[in-house]
Amino acid sequence: MPRTIENGLFALVGYALDRAISSSARGPTNRSRILIMAATGELIRLINYVDDINTTLRRISAAVPAMDDGEKKRLADSLRAAASNLNGVISVLDKS
Repeated sequence: MPRTIENGLFALVGYALDRAISSSARGPTNRSRILIMAATGELIRLINYVDDINTTLRRISAAVPAMDDGEKKRLADSLRAAASNLNGVISVLDKS
């Protein structure tokens, strides 16, 4: 079942946090040091929301060919609102 936009917003937070979990090589010599951030239970839950969003988008894409023009327009309007929310959340996360 698709999640609500509100849950999607939380998932988008997870997406941005997922990007923050990385390993990077640092150091002035050939030796490298790896920085790893531990994932909390909350972070894992949020990342799972992102996976749910991706699954939902694949399902939407598969259903589009069977839709009439009016349905496509309504769906596009709804997706634009979600995209606006996505950009807002990512912007907030990039500032921190």
